[in-house]
Amino acid sequence: MIDGEYSCDYQADLYLCRMIYPEQFEAKLGFDKLRKKLIANCLSPATHTKVQDMHFMTNKKAIQYSIDFTEEMKQILMFHDSFPIGDFPDLVQALHKLEDKNSVLTEQNFKDLIAFLENFQAVQRYGNKLSEKKFPILKAVFANTEYPKWVKDRIRQIFNTKGEMKSSASKTLQNLSDELSQLEQKIRRNMEQIMRKAADSGWSSSDTSVAIIDGQRAIPIENTHKRKIPGYIIGESGSGKTVYVVPEAFSIVNNQIRNTEALIHQEKLRILAELSDDIREYQAELLHCFTQLTEIDFHRTKAKLSIALEAISPAIVDDLNMKYHKARHPILFLNFKGQNREVVPFTIEFTSSTRFFVISGPNAGGKSVSLQTVGLLQYMVQCGLQIPVGGNTEIAVMSDIFIDLGDDQSIENDLSTYSSHLKNMKYMLKHAKAGSLILIDEFGGGTDPEMGSAIAEAMLQQLVDQESCGIITTHYTNLKHFASNYPSVENAAMLIDANNMEPLFQLETGIPGSSHSFEIAHRSGIPQEIIELARSKVGKDQYSFDKHLRQVIRDKRYWENKRKEIQLEQKKIDAEINRNAVAYESFKRKEKQIITEAQGIAQKLIKDANREIENTIRKIKEAQADKEKTREARRKLDAEQQKIKKTKSVDDKLPTELKNFENTLKTENPKPKQQAIATKSTETIGIGSGVFIQHLDKQGEVVDMSDKSYVVRLGNLLTTVQKSKVTLSKEKQSDIQKSKRASGTQYYERILNFRDHIDLRGKRGDEALNELIEFCDNAVVNGAKEVKILHGKGGGILRNIIRDYLSKRQEVQSFQDEDVRFGGDGITVVQFRV
Repeated sequence: MIDGEYSCDYQADLYLCRMIYPEQFEAKLGFDKLRKKLIANCLSPATHTKVQDMHFMTNKKAIQYSIDFTEEMKQILMFHDSFPIGDFPDLVQALHKLEDKNSVLTEQNFKDLIAFLENFQAVQRYGNKLSEKKFPILKAVFANTEYPKWVKDRIRQIFNTKGEMKSSASKTLQNLSDELSQLEQKIRRNMEQIMRKAADSGWSSSDTSVAIIDGQRAIPIENTHKRKIPGYIIGESGSGKTVYVVPEAFSIVNNQIRNTEALIHQEKLRILAELSDDIREYQAELLHCFTQLTEIDFHRTKAKLSIALEAISPAIVDDLNMKYHKARHPILFLNFKGQNREVVPFTIEFTSSTRFFVISGPNAGGKSVSLQTVGLLQYMVQCGLQIPVGGNTEIAVMSDIFIDLGDDQSIENDLSTYSSHLKNMKYMLKHAKAGSLILIDEFGGGTDPEMGSAIAEAMLQQLVDQESCGIITTHYTNLKHFASNYPSVENAAMLIDANNMEPLFQLETGIPGSSHSFEIAHRSGIPQEIIELARSKVGKDQYSFDKHLRQVIRDKRYWENKRKEIQLEQKKIDAEINRNAVAYESFKRKEKQIITEAQGIAQKLIKDANREIENTIRKIKEAQADKEKTREARRKLDAEQQKIKKTKSVDDKLPTELKNFENTLKTENPKPKQQAIATKSTETIGIGSGVFIQHLDKQGEVVDMSDKSYVVRLGNLLTTVQKSKVTLSKEKQSDIQKSKRASGTQYYERILNFRDHIDLRGKRGDEALNELIEFCDNAVVNGAKEVKILHGKGGGILRNIIRDYLSKRQEVQSFQDEDVRFGGDGITVVQFRV
């Protein structure tokens, strides 16, 4: 049990399994590939086993603990010194062996144990230096783990740094080791003499050496000379040309050596038994230390995967309202990263009123990838992993996940494609409930389209009524209609570039998608007469529906772009208002300062003048009738009166100074908004703001945010930080203000540089339309009455696109061809309402 904020019955709750269907769930979603990447980062076979045992969890506290632990390890790997953990062996079996009072650990067990203890000690020393505020979980792990130093010291008395038992481990072992050494030296000297004699006599090669066979030392002799040395033959080479002879003189010494080695082995077993008994009482502490080091390595491997995925910790919510914000498929992300490509993120949100999404769109447009991304990210979170998403992501804890992906047809089980889908549907209908996540790819496929779509609609209605949530992908029109009309179900579309018939891999919720079957067929080279014949067979209503659907998608994209443009302009206006408000506050402070200073000067002058007048009157009275002194006093009095007049002129001058300052202010800040007067300058942190992360002592840029935290980019890495730990960076703040001023300048320059004509010749349809929209917007802002659009004649396609747009624009009063003398129908003249 771990105390404090992160307390939870971790071992009991961490791997609590619920219903995951089907059996090949992880392989279908690609989670098996992520598991392999985790295993590759493990430093111990024990961690390897832990990764293999990692399962789907449904306990919110256990999930949060695991993700928070991973985040702490990620912070260490990213921003701290090298973490001092190395490879360590699996000691679980050896430590459990100590529970048996008669068990004895081997020399290898003790060698592994000393390596583990030194590894754990280094990690614990590192952990003790960490801040409890920044790393509460790691601090709690080490606070509840006592390092058994005595065990390490006791083992070190017996084993050297190489993991070998010392000869000095006991007095008996020392004596036996010395005796063995003497015997080996004795036999080595005799062997060298005999070997030299055999070589000199030509009985053996000069480069041969003593061989040890069955524990006995023997001399290799050529077979033809085997009787030249008294002794017995103990073996021969594979070719039979060489035999191994044990000289008679060595028999006694060989036997002595074997007896001594047997005694040494017995003594070592006695020492191992004694050492095993000495550390047996520390078995629980050792096992706890090993479990904790394995746990740390487990979360270290997860942190390395998070860094590779640029993953963050999502918010874990109590209800079933979920939002996958800027979600990216993890496997695609890793693959694309190596190719310098980017995965297109998408956002999808489940609420109490929208629990199911029906995704439609063209083949290879990303429907299946979006569905798999949601399933894989949900499974990763409930396995305690961070995920590659945006900062506003909120994940609910699901009780079950059911998927139906791919083709499960089986010859052995006599299952067709459709039969396998029906088998999966039967299972889902039986077990789905509130808290179940359902993911079905190509719903209703594999059979007659009309019948299959009807069955799919009925099943979808049942799944919705069972209060489960999920995503299905389809091409069936009836399911798109169902999603538009049935409560808690919503359409979603994978967008496509209608001009090039290329997928954009963007998910748009709220609208159904078009399969673009005819257009893709045309682009693939199918003859036009075949396509026209197909259109006549499909029916007018179906074709019209698909055509109108594409128009709705196009219009939605257009108005979405307009909304973004308006938001951008509004941000510029807000920035201008804020700047004017700051300037006005500065003006008011300057005004107050000037008035205060002027009043002080005036009061001082008046006070000095009054004092001088009083002195003059007194002198006149004292002089009585002395005319000369009286005239002198009057001159001084006149001088003081002039000073007072000058004081008044200072007061008269103040409004002029203030007015000049105000005019300067207006020149620097054109057209300030009235409401800016009441606005105070408050710098807030938003997306793009430069921030300083206090506990990391790092500066970064906010790329995403939620109610409680920011997602901050630090170089190529992303991290989630609580708002209370982040302040606005002054350096970045000034850069942002410069950027805003530059944007405002560009805006006014664009208006001043406006021209009443535009040349769209040679542009593609979408490119020309975007430039036309901007041109018309600028024309309206500048109050232009008439403009000219040069599009050329050609086939008239560009001309029709332009005039179709102009007919829908409310500000346009009329448009017509230019005079034939100046271009005719190659130029469109547009009149705006003024």
